[in-house]
Amino acid sequence: MNNLMLPLIAIGSADYIAPEHVLTRIFTDKCDVYSFGMVLIEVVSTTYKHTIFDKIIMLESSSDFSLDPFDLMNPFVDISEMLERFSVDEIIDPILRRKIAPECLAVFIDVTKRCLSREANERPNIGEVEVELELALALQEEADDRNHGGGW
Repeated sequence: MNNLMLPLIAIGSADYIAPEHVLTRIFTDKCDVYSFGMVLIEVVSTTYKHTIFDKIIMLESSSDFSLDPFDLMNPFVDISEMLERFSVDEIIDPILRRKIAPECLAVFIDVTKRCLSREANERPNIGEVEVELELALALQEEADDRNHGGGW
């Protein structure tokens, strides 16, 4: 595993920076996995109007306590834990939800949550992520073949 000491500003969007990098400024392969997990969750959960952070804030505001938007960028906030509190139907873009086979979505969400684990050593390596996403794709293709491209 490569460890590079980089200034925090050299990395992209603050929303995608792994918590351990914010705290230590040490960059590892697992930081990339975390950032990729953020990309994965953004792909399936957002609309042209709302980011995943907007969606979490909306869901939180309808629950028992309110979340400050700036708390989401705090390295001590566990995004994967926050995602556990809501159903997949609440998180996923409703248009995509109808097009993704349930078994594909289950694999996709599982690998995404693992990528977003607060603890770097609990995240899969990027090769494992690739294998899981290939499985999700295969499951989607099988379901599409069975249903002739029908919606879910």
